[in-house]
Amino acid sequence: MRTRHFLAMSATALLLAGCASSNTDHTPALNSSELSASDSDLIKNALSAAPSDVAKHATVKTMDGRVLRKGSNGWVCLPDHAAEPGNSPRCLDPSYQGFMKAYMQKSKPQTDRVGFGYMLQGGKPGSDTNPRAQGPQDKGVWQSDPRPPHIMVVVPDTKDLEGLPTDSGGNGPWVMWSGTPYAHIMIPLAGSGDLSEIHSNKD
Repeated sequence: MRTRHFLAMSATALLLAGCASSNTDHTPALNSSELSASDSDLIKNALSAAPSDVAKHATVKTMDGRVLRKGSNGWVCLPDHAAEPGNSPRCLDPSYQGFMKAYMQKSKPQTDRVGFGYMLQGGKPGSDTNPRAQGPQDKGVWQSDPRPPHIMVVVPDTKDLEGLPTDSGGNGPWVMWSGTPYAHIMIPLAGSGDLSEIHSNKD
């Protein structure tokens, strides 16, 4: 109960108060004069994943690591993957970036602190239980509908997530890929439409 309360409060605090960290990415960025129209569209799409106060200082990269815009707060925003249906840009803090890197490399995440990711435009269909599933034919519980807008939370020890809900069909937080090294909390957000205009800091 204590862990559940802490994670819910942490996610709410992030949404309302924001989270800043130092930027350690030194990859060269493109100048605004070098951006094509399609690059500008990619940046706009990527930044729509997070509240404006986070997005406006975030680095923007393509899925292959090309830097479209240099940021200053440690967050990285990625545009939707055009090769897949739907619209699912995301913005990740440094801890969540490390989690995603481990996932892509099929290695165990070395998460040393709670990390957050925003997907305010929602996400693509996928498996609730199998991190390697590619479609409904694979083992696990597959959700064919797009994910609603949500916040993602990773923790240093996935054992802390044991006992939390694993059903994505409810209205509250649930654990995706439970029982695997890639278990993380999904926090669906109420409402519909473009949520990226939410401000993480009070005026």
